[in-house]
Amino acid sequence: DNDSITAIDAVSLQKVFEAASGARPRTLAEAPDGSLWVACEGDATVRVHDGLTGALLATLPMPIGSAPYGVVFRPDGAAGYVSLRARGEVVEVDPAARSVVAQLPVGSEPKGLAVTADSQQVLVTRFLSGAPGEVRRLTTSPFALAGAVTLAVDAGPDTENSGRGVPNYLSSVTISPDGLRAWVP
Repeated sequence: DNDSITAIDAVSLQKVFEAASGARPRTLAEAPDGSLWVACEGDATVRVHDGLTGALLATLPMPIGSAPYGVVFRPDGAAGYVSLRARGEVVEVDPAARSVVAQLPVGSEPKGLAVTADSQQVLVTRFLSGAPGEVRRLTTSPFALAGAVTLAVDAGPDTENSGRGVPNYLSSVTISPDGLRAWVP
């Protein structure tokens, strides 16, 4: 709510820096060079900050009204990816040139992103999937839509903290350390 990013020392729990970022920063990722890339939904930018000081290094404009949300980098460092929720696209970025190199339509409401350990696939959650709920699979070489994983319907029962139906409001995905499963909260 402060349109900023903050670094906290993991040992002392003291604030290292707080730096202004774009409007409504949603997610961030560390690039291969140690810089921090921040998806700013409110002003349709990705801000690149110095990972040690928080100083702003670059601003990558995304299409107006695109609502960037997720940002992630391949483990091999060759590329990064940003979800553009309002456009139904994922863009591939060159971390060295700090530029967009490709755009890929992936269906409505892409949000959370994860890359497999071998850097070969990107998983994309769809915030509102409809029926059925799903996670899209992209290949990285070539950058293309490879299909979808259908999520199980919750048959219930309804409780105080859960409800039956199609999985929706999917904002993140995490791949297990062994690489055999992906978890979608």
